[in-house]
Amino acid sequence: MTIPTPTNALVRSHTFSHTRSSEPHQRPVNGQDDTDSQLRKNQLKKRLIDLTQTEKALQQSAHRHLRFDHTVNLEGASGANYSQSRKNDLAKLKGTEEIVAQYGLTFASPDRPSKDHLNQLTLINDLESDYLRDNPSFDYKDACDAVYRSVCGRRKKPALFVNSRHAAGQILEHFRGTKDISGTPEQHLEKHLKPLKTGMYALEFQHQASVGAARKLVDVYGARPSAFVVTSATQSQRFVPDPKINNQDLLDSFQTLSHNVSDRLRAIPDGIGSAKLAHTAADLIDQLIDVFDAKATMDVHAQNPILANSLSSMKAIADSLPELCHDSRKFNNAYQALIEELQVSLSTTKPYDSDDLHQISKALLSSDALPASVPEPRVHLASSGMGALTLAFEIAEHLTGNPNVEELSTSKHGTSPVYYEVEQLRYHRMVESDNAATVYATLNHSTPRKAGDLAWDIDAVSSALKQKLRQTNQHSTANNAITNNSTTSQPLYCILDATLEKRGDIDTLCQQFGDDIAQNKLKIIVCKSYQKFANLGTAKVMAGGIGILSADDPDLKRANDYLNGIEKDINLMANNDGQLLTLLLGCRDHEFNLVDRAVENSTFTAKHLFNGKTEPDNKNLFNGQKVHQTFDYSEAHLPFGLLTQNSQPHSLSLNLESGQKDIPLNRNSHLSGLYTPARDSFGFNQTTRTMIPVDNQQSVRLSFGQESQAELVEQFYAPSLLMKKDKQAWSCQHARTLIHDLANEAIKSVRIPPHVKPALWQKLHVAGQLEKPKTSDAERLTLSPDSLRLKQLQNGERGLTLNKITSVINHLGEMITRSTKPEQWTLGKDRPIVDELLNGLIQSGLPGVSSAGRSGVLALQAHMSMADMKSASKNQRLRGLQSLTSAILRLPGWSGTPQQLLAIPDEVFQKATPSQKETTLSALFSTLDNSTQLNLMQRLADKGDLNKATACLERFEKREHTAAESFHSTSGGDVQTISDAKQNRMDSKLSQLRMDLGYKS
Repeated sequence: MTIPTPTNALVRSHTFSHTRSSEPHQRPVNGQDDTDSQLRKNQLKKRLIDLTQTEKALQQSAHRHLRFDHTVNLEGASGANYSQSRKNDLAKLKGTEEIVAQYGLTFASPDRPSKDHLNQLTLINDLESDYLRDNPSFDYKDACDAVYRSVCGRRKKPALFVNSRHAAGQILEHFRGTKDISGTPEQHLEKHLKPLKTGMYALEFQHQASVGAARKLVDVYGARPSAFVVTSATQSQRFVPDPKINNQDLLDSFQTLSHNVSDRLRAIPDGIGSAKLAHTAADLIDQLIDVFDAKATMDVHAQNPILANSLSSMKAIADSLPELCHDSRKFNNAYQALIEELQVSLSTTKPYDSDDLHQISKALLSSDALPASVPEPRVHLASSGMGALTLAFEIAEHLTGNPNVEELSTSKHGTSPVYYEVEQLRYHRMVESDNAATVYATLNHSTPRKAGDLAWDIDAVSSALKQKLRQTNQHSTANNAITNNSTTSQPLYCILDATLEKRGDIDTLCQQFGDDIAQNKLKIIVCKSYQKFANLGTAKVMAGGIGILSADDPDLKRANDYLNGIEKDINLMANNDGQLLTLLLGCRDHEFNLVDRAVENSTFTAKHLFNGKTEPDNKNLFNGQKVHQTFDYSEAHLPFGLLTQNSQPHSLSLNLESGQKDIPLNRNSHLSGLYTPARDSFGFNQTTRTMIPVDNQQSVRLSFGQESQAELVEQFYAPSLLMKKDKQAWSCQHARTLIHDLANEAIKSVRIPPHVKPALWQKLHVAGQLEKPKTSDAERLTLSPDSLRLKQLQNGERGLTLNKITSVINHLGEMITRSTKPEQWTLGKDRPIVDELLNGLIQSGLPGVSSAGRSGVLALQAHMSMADMKSASKNQRLRGLQSLTSAILRLPGWSGTPQQLLAIPDEVFQKATPSQKETTLSALFSTLDNSTQLNLMQRLADKGDLNKATACLERFEKREHTAAESFHSTSGGDVQTISDAKQNRMDSKLSQLRMDLGYKS
């Protein structure tokens, strides 16, 4: 399909195609001077047109970016998180009880530090868990109990909650012959399995101890009900049509020629960190529109107010996404909000059915390399990746009569790595390796090998499988010769875990083993967890897939019939997560794109940060050289890097007002809880860390996401220097030395007179100018403003000195804010060092540094400013207010400003000069939108900060107000006027606020 030309390209082409008068036959014949004059007029006219269009483009860009900022600021000012606000919006509509209960659900929640200066949208649900399959939250367990009581009345027996009859039977089989169950497993199943909902059962026992013994098997067999099932409604919910709504027009507005949201997302160059995710978002939106068209969804839902609400928010988010591409964290945050709206739209319309899922799933195992005699593999839905693997072990045992499974291996590549969950499965099923008729292999693994070891990948799998096939054929030939038996031998069964799949892996497998499969020498049972990259970074749907590459024979039919029955038993498509899964799988190609970018980022980090190299000037820094740590485990084709935690003690020494404070650290302490959050599993859009055991050592695994190279430097430059295994002592003075060394190295090509001693901010400003991407005159004339901006954001387009320095100051800053209180910094030997560094970075403007990096600098400045504002000295208190205000003015756009205005002591604000008050409110209040200002004033009044609240109110009433859009908006347009209803609500809130502050009505 041909992609329409992006709007900005059309505008630029139109501008430069008309350089002459539109009516040349009326132009009089002039002299040379007149001709030159006319030429200059035309050139000036063209430049004015360009400037006008550029101005309009910049206004639109700023407006779209501000949507995100307004939404975040509103959350910070009101105290209500984004998820709750959206739930409140949706709850006003009839038929949304189930949708509201499921908004923000995730099967793997990120760690959320208590101090978070990044201030992003909070997408959260009470039922979220660290990792639902094996570590459900207490709220999830309580919700399961509530469902059980609502169906079965007062609870009388201990119960285990499972997702299918089949899973219950798998678990009960482990209790055969014990007193934990009543009779045989089959008898206990019939008497004590209570259906609660589609996809949820209560398996009752006599004793709580029996439930405890069975609970660990729920993890092994992937038997846990999904959170979508637990929160699903027991009765069908219907919307109430609204004749004023036309959802078809709303859908059409996504793809207008002048404003095609998806085209703008696809126009983001691939060299920008978030580009892969932007292209994913574009296809998800278009796929939704396509399925609505194909299913004639608007015939039923054209006046559905739930769909209208969701589509309006979705359009506001999608329209803002391209303007957030410079910051992968903001982009990912908005992308997650977009996914929630896709989920709402799918939940209220339910356009997909099981046939759609199967049709889409065919692509997972389809390959032109398979011989024509091999039937098209059918991919079946499983509860999770472990659910799929469990079924694979069962099928192999049923068809071979042998429960044993051997890991594939070669002398060159070693033995196939195995996920620890598979080890648990083998243990509980008592699966041995000797005399096995089935082999197992992981396609690519989530635990990389030691740096330098030969990789385990598709080539290793192919080599090992070829070797095993030769051995099997030789063994069969020898046995036939001994027994004088010419019958065909049993095929070799191979269970392949393809959870982490690279582009072309399945094609390679089919090319190399297609003939063996066609001749029935080999059957490959492919299993896949959809909870990793196949979830396209959403962490929303807990599911897995299983399919068999096999010749057309009775065993294949038996296996497919068996899997069909289990799939109907689980019946995922009866719930809303099945709708989203189908949409995600329909955009499967982006799974590989996201993996590719994550691998690129892993490679970049290993090459430029955790690389074992020495810093350029080779000076002593702290107890040794400036040598970067290397990854202990990494493979070039995988998106991971591992660092073991065994090391000598590390420490950070801070010289505070009360004296020296030594903070004990370990290797993992150097990784930021904000920039590299802890999160179980992998395949997310932001780089995360997880503690896992490797070779009997606790290790931190970095699972890379979709950041830009500049952001990776900000995350890992300082940690890569400090995460050593030997003893390390770090301090503010060490950070100062390193920052100045980096700045001096960056400007060494500049000739500076000996008598000139440039300040730090001057060094950084010069470094930023030297390293910024160069733009030619031709590019300035031919590229649109968007294209020029995007060019400077691309990976490899600029130097990274300021990003390295930001990494150092933010590493120090997070340690300080996490381990000390502001009042400890009113004095002390380290305070002048921190002030010098902050002043230098802030005054430089930090060109090329991400907004997340700038946010860390401002958070540390806020910590130091608050220390001043808590001082006993009046002058120091006022200096604190001034330094905070100046920093926010110099580095605008921080979404933490509402919290900072709330934190300023009211008495400090009151004693400031009128001009300082004016400047502070201009920086921290006036930049906010109307709703945020109203909520912030109310919180100030409730808090008792009457001086700030009064000053804000007086400033608010002097302004002319326009409605600022946010992700909650339903307009989808540009700058909006305030409706009468909104104006009435604003007037009501203002009246109440004036009364709270003692004004007469």
